[in-house]
Order: sequence, then C-alpha cells, then structure tokens
Amino acid sequence: MKIFFTAEYDPREIGPLEEMGEVIIDGWAKGLPNLEEEEMKAKTADADIIITTFDEITRGVIENAKNLKLIACTRATPVNVDMAAEKERNIPVLYT
Repeated sequence: MKIFFTAEYDPREIGPLEEMGEVIIDGWAKGLPNLEEEEMKAKTADADIIITTFDEITRGVIENAKNLKLIACTRATPVNVDMAAEKERNIPVLYT
C-alpha cells in the first residue's frame, strides 16, 4: 500500500502508517509549500491513501489516482477536497 502524506505530524507517531505500507512524506509535512495540482497528480497517481491538511485534492487529483481508497484530511472540515468527485468514486473522506 502506498500512502502519500503531506500533513503536519510527529515523527514518533508515523510508525503505524509505516507498518501499513510505503509512506511518502512530501509538501507541507516537510515544511514546503502546498503542491500544485499537476505535481499532486503526478505524486499520487499510484497512491492508495492521501493524508493531507492543506493541499487541494481536486477532481483531477482524484480521477488521476487510480488506486485511491481513502482520503484523510487533518482539519475540521475537508474544504480542500472535491467532495463531489470523491463521492462519484465512493472514496471515503476522513477529517478531524
């Protein structure tokens, strides 16, 4: 399983995700700016899970990520996720 991760995190708490599969940490999680849509599409094309806080999970990102099974948004509302596109693909969206 491939987990694309751009949310803020505590490195001591990443272990359970690493037990699930390959964790790719990028963007905001590394102190970098939000990823542009084309960059996000390229980096999530084979992701099973996307975990983010601020990156835009657009229709294009969702349609391009053929293996996508889950989107997790570490904020109170997933305003950065195209909810219509995820519903069309029956991809659950978790948020805190």
